Amino acid sequence: MSLLVAISLLLAFLWAQRYWFLRLWRAFKRLESPILRRIALYPRLIEAAAGAHEPHRVAFYLYELASEFHTQWTRGKDLPHLRFIMQNDPETTAARLALVQGIVTVLASGLALLGVEAPEEMR
Repeated sequence: MSLLVAISLLLAFLWAQRYWFLRLWRAFKRLESPILRRIALYPRLIEAAAGAHEPHRVAFYLYELASEFHTQWTRGKDLPHLRFIMQNDPETTAARLALVQGIVTVLASGLALLGVEAPEEMR
């Protein structure tokens, strides 16, 4: 599959998911917004990286996204209201788990574009 076809398929998928993304955006508080903003940059980043023949942009983007997610996950260890799974708030839990799924999708897609296999889990 050529890079252009892969990018086209990804952009079509993300466009189809726009309503899901808007609902997710409204469900979050300010702390999740930086991660959502970074996810929203993904289609344009892919387009720019492909146009400039600079695949390293994708690698840097994926690293930054994973770092932001890790930072948010770690904050939840010390501050219970920042945890991804909240026993007393199923709506926030569902929104945060949808965010995790969005991150997984973007990371897997970016790694696939770079020709890297994504592990199912890390220990």
